[in-house]
Amino acid sequence: MIRRAILGLLLAAVTIPGAARAQDKSQTKLLTLRARLLEEELALAKLPNAYFLLDLRERRLVLKAGGTELRHWEIGGVRAWGAPGEVKTLTLVAKSALNPPQRVEIMPGGAEETPAPVEAKEGAKKSAAGTPASPPEFELEALELKDMPKSFEMVFDGDLRVSVRATGQSLGSIMGRIWSAVRWSIGRPLEAVYARVRRRSFRVLELTLTEYKDVQALYWALFDGVKGLIWYTPSK
Repeated sequence: MIRRAILGLLLAAVTIPGAARAQDKSQTKLLTLRARLLEEELALAKLPNAYFLLDLRERRLVLKAGGTELRHWEIGGVRAWGAPGEVKTLTLVAKSALNPPQRVEIMPGGAEETPAPVEAKEGAKKSAAGTPASPPEFELEALELKDMPKSFEMVFDGDLRVSVRATGQSLGSIMGRIWSAVRWSIGRPLEAVYARVRRRSFRVLELTLTEYKDVQALYWALFDGVKGLIWYTPSK
């Protein structure tokens, strides 16, 4: 009995320093990554453009400019496929959506087919008299937040794709969840195999927001070419 107690104490004496060293190593890795993240963000804060910080630990996406928070989005769910990349600045290459916003184009020849307003005719008379005529005015159709898609995918450099959707996505809440589950369990493995055949990395993040309007606002805010950082949870 005493021998067992002594053996237990000896094992504890050996195990505790080992556990402490493992904890210190994990803490050191976390602090190193945090320092790297702050260095990269400091460089982005010096740029004149806005940038984003996606914190998967806190499940928040923050839009910043000069180090000041402009807006943030709370993320309800996160799924990741593939090994997390190193902490470095990413650039948004392109956005894609099933129904991307469309702006009405005005053709230059369309003004000739439309009868000129009275003001334009009077301007033409003044132009004949030597006064320059004012150009006709067009009413441009501005894109509004309601025109933004309710789900979309972003492609970043380094073969990283981030899809964003809202809870209960399209085709009804039930069908939307079924489609998302099928795509994740079947579609993603096939894409990963195809990427491996092409000798390319395959990393995907799926973010779920609570409201459709949050997804639309995020699509509006993150423009092509925007830079940012993604903070993964480091593995031990």
